[in-house]
Amino acid sequence: MLKNLSENSFATLRLPFESGKQSPMNIGLLNFFLLFIQALLISMEYHFAQFSHYPGRYKILDIHLRISIILSILMLIYSIPFVYKRSQKIQYIILIVASQNVASVAPLLLALVSMGERDVGSEFLILFTKVVLIIGVLVFSAAAIRLYILLKKGAFKRNSKKDIQRRMMEKNMMAFMPALVASGTGLSFTIIFLSRHVRIIDIDFFMSVIFPVLIFYVVLFTLPEQLMTLYCKFRFKSFNFDKEGNLYPFSEEIEERKKKIPVVEAGTSYADKRRKITGIVIRQV
Repeated sequence: MLKNLSENSFATLRLPFESGKQSPMNIGLLNFFLLFIQALLISMEYHFAQFSHYPGRYKILDIHLRISIILSILMLIYSIPFVYKRSQKIQYIILIVASQNVASVAPLLLALVSMGERDVGSEFLILFTKVVLIIGVLVFSAAAIRLYILLKKGAFKRNSKKDIQRRMMEKNMMAFMPALVASGTGLSFTIIFLSRHVRIIDIDFFMSVIFPVLIFYVVLFTLPEQLMTLYCKFRFKSFNFDKEGNLYPFSEEIEERKKKIPVVEAGTSYADKRRKITGIVIRQV
């Protein structure tokens, strides 16, 4: 389905690489920084688990801990320049998994453990988990379908409306609206479900359960675009960097450079070739 789309159809996804925000060096630094956040969140999970009665909470947290330890080792390894310069694609895969683990999985586990502190039964906790996960699948599916439709319409081509909007993302909050709308819709259904089963929803409940679930939906909404960018790194050379840290040129940039170089006819002398290429005109006497 995506093979029929040209490189220009994905141009907007290349912007983080053009700006340098997702250069191999910056991704390495980000992975190293995420190590500390991941460790903090895991410690919070075990801390709140002491006061929770969520069924099988320690088994779930132990599995998450083992996965996080393996991921941490990989994050540390791919923070080393010698390693990430030779395998940028694997480094980006680790970044996707690490960002989803820190900003999606961990908040969800914290929300579930915190929900277990409430005076509710185990059956309700399992039902609440299923509802959150089902809505999460719907949010991810909606984001993936939306992304595919936009790609087919050419919304991510260079100089398109979305491309210009992404370039001004820091000044234009409208770029975040799709993620906010989708996650907000998922959160609304979650709140409706809770309001029918939980009598009192206070500020502590909002911060410990509702807010982490909202983060889970928002980050999950960005996953299809992360995976699409990874697809582009495997398919297009222009989404990768050379060993010196320079981004490979976009195909359109290469074509523009070729147009600027004059065509030299066969059989022309070396001196005439240099004059034609450099544009130097020597007056003949």
